[in-house]
Amino acid sequence: MGAHAYQVLLYERTRKGDAQAFSSQGLTPAQLRGLAAAHEALAASDPVETAKWVEGKSSTFDAADALEPLVQSPLVLDARLPVSVATAFFAARDPDMPPERVRVLANLLQVVLEIRRDEGTLQSMFRFYLPLGLLAGPQDFGIDDDNVRFLELGTELAGRSCPAPFDTGKLAWQIALRKVQNWNLEYRGILGPREYAEELLARDDIKPLIPKIRAMPRQLILVLGHSFTLKLHWSTHAPMNEVVAAVFAGLNPSVRFAHMGHGSTSASQARERLLQDALAMRPNRVLLVVLISSDADFAAIAEITRTFRRIGAEVMCFDQLHTNHTSWINPDRARLAAVAARSGLTVIEVGRLIDTHPQKNDFVSLDGVHMRPPFHKFMAGELLKYLLGVRGAKLPHEKETQE
Repeated sequence: MGAHAYQVLLYERTRKGDAQAFSSQGLTPAQLRGLAAAHEALAASDPVETAKWVEGKSSTFDAADALEPLVQSPLVLDARLPVSVATAFFAARDPDMPPERVRVLANLLQVVLEIRRDEGTLQSMFRFYLPLGLLAGPQDFGIDDDNVRFLELGTELAGRSCPAPFDTGKLAWQIALRKVQNWNLEYRGILGPREYAEELLARDDIKPLIPKIRAMPRQLILVLGHSFTLKLHWSTHAPMNEVVAAVFAGLNPSVRFAHMGHGSTSASQARERLLQDALAMRPNRVLLVVLISSDADFAAIAEITRTFRRIGAEVMCFDQLHTNHTSWINPDRARLAAVAARSGLTVIEVGRLIDTHPQKNDFVSLDGVHMRPPFHKFMAGELLKYLLGVRGAKLPHEKETQE
C-alpha cells in the first residue's frame, strides 16, 4: 500500500496515468505521504529484528510505526494496476506458491518499474525480504532466465496493465523482470562476484596465473567508477572490478579493492566530489571508469592523474567501454591519448579485443547502455592480466600478433 500511495502522489504531480486506478480515494496528500513514509521505514528496518518479531521473539521492531499504517490503509488496489496484474499473473502460474512470495515479487516489480528508486528503496526491500524467506524472482515460477522470454511475458503483462505515471509498456516490463531476476540471484547468493571469480580462475588462460595472483605484493587498488563498476547494478551479477576483487579475496587477501562513485559519475564529478577522500586512502593503484566527454572532463582526468601520481600511485583507465564506438560511454581516443602523454595516465587497450570478441553481440544490456555478464567477465580477465603484469597496457600490433 505504501508503494501505491507513493505512485498516487506521482500521478497527482504529473497527471500521467489512469485517473481511476491512481485515485487518492479521498486521502489527503499528507495521508498519502504518511503511507509512503511508512513503507520506506518498513523497508529500511532491521530485517533480523523484523524476523524475530514475525517469529514472536523479543525484538526492537516497532510495528506501530512501520507496519500498522500500511495494514490499516483504506486504499483499494485497482485490478489493472501493475502490482495487481503481476500478483494475478504469478499466482495463476504457480498456485502452490505461498501468496506472500507472490505478493513480494509483485511488490518488487511495482517499484522497479518506477526506475528512480532502484538504488535506494528497492535495494532496502530486497534486504528486508531476504531473511524473512520471502524473496522471489521469475526463476521461482519456472520462467527461463532469458530476455526473449521476459519480452514475451512483458508483452502479456503490458496488455493487462493500465497507464501509469511511469512506463508500463512491454519493454519496461521486460527490463523490470530482468532487474528483479538478477538482483534475486545475487542477494540469495546464487550468482555474484565469487561465482564469477571461480569461473574466471577456471579459464585456460587464467589458471596458470594463480601463482602470480598469490605472489602479488600487498596493495590497495581503488576504483573510481560509474554504474559499470557498481556492485549491485541490475545489468550484471558482478561488475569487472568486483570479480577481480573476489579473485584476490580468495587467493591473496593482502591485495585489497575499494570503490567510490555512483551511477553516471563523470571525471569532473570525481575530481570535485571524490578526489580528496580518495587521496586520504593512499591507494597504490587507481582505476578510473568514469564518463569523459567534455573539455572539463579531460582536464579533470589529467588533474586526477597528476594528483595521484604525486603520492606514487599508478592511475589507469580503459580505451573503450562500449561496443558502439560512437557511444557517449566511450572517451575520444585521440584526446585520451594526449591527456595520457601529458599526465602519465595509463590507458589499457581493450577496444580491439572488444571489437573482435566472439560474444560481442551479447555484451550490451536491454537498455542499450549498460553491459551484460559476458562483457564484465571478459573485462575482468583483461584487468587481472594487466594488474599481474602478464599483458601490457598496449596491445601488440596486428602484424606482431600474426608473426
